[in-house]
Amino acid sequence: MHKRLIVPFLALFLGAMVLAPAQAQGDLAGLEGVVVCLDPGHGGSDPGAVYDDGDIHLDEKEINLDVAQAVRERLEGLGAEVVLTRTDNDSNPTSEERYTTANDAGADILVSIHTNSVLKDAETRDGAMTLYFHRDDQVLAQAIYDVMYDALKVRAEEAGLTFTSYGVGKFASRILMSSDMPGTIVEPVCMSNPVEAAWLTEPASTEGSRRAEIADAIVRGIAAYLEANDPGGDDGGQPGGGPPCDSPPCKK
Repeated sequence: MHKRLIVPFLALFLGAMVLAPAQAQGDLAGLEGVVVCLDPGHGGSDPGAVYDDGDIHLDEKEINLDVAQAVRERLEGLGAEVVLTRTDNDSNPTSEERYTTANDAGADILVSIHTNSVLKDAETRDGAMTLYFHRDDQVLAQAIYDVMYDALKVRAEEAGLTFTSYGVGKFASRILMSSDMPGTIVEPVCMSNPVEAAWLTEPASTEGSRRAEIADAIVRGIAAYLEANDPGGDDGGQPGGGPPCDSPPCKK
């Protein structure tokens, strides 16, 4: 079973993560032997966020699965083994089923893929964020965020949107709390923004589509993390396989 990484010198590492986007622009290294669990958020009777302006209808659950399948294809092309917590839009695994899938697969990392939505100022707000719970989750969340934000803001800013850096936040997700490996929830864009919604209508299989950009960014973020961190290590003897997040740099 692959366990959570205990990450010494975390503050030094996080300071160095500003280099990750530049490093991730080059050729991606092979990921043979790495096991990644992808968790497409929502599903079944839970569509997640919904966008409907009368012309465009989007369910978050469908975007999440499409992006996850594109990420899987890219990671498998690099030699990684990938497991998904759901493979269709009719199923909605419980939180326990999702983290159990990751744990039983002996995954090295867990990435839960979502699409953000806001209620206030939805027509003008857009941006990216990632979430973590354990201290080692934070390292993974930061690595993916550093690549993802820089990659996705380009199109947004070219279209005149303000692409907000919502950053890396701590969130008491049951999936992250109970997984045996570093995990993160990614929220790449706000589908509540009408411009983003229009972009998100194209599937990830369409070259150059927004969903394809999101998938590419997540893969490059994963690669940046794995380049800096060897999978495996001590589980810290803590529930969920990681150390308690009760001291800096973790948020209270």
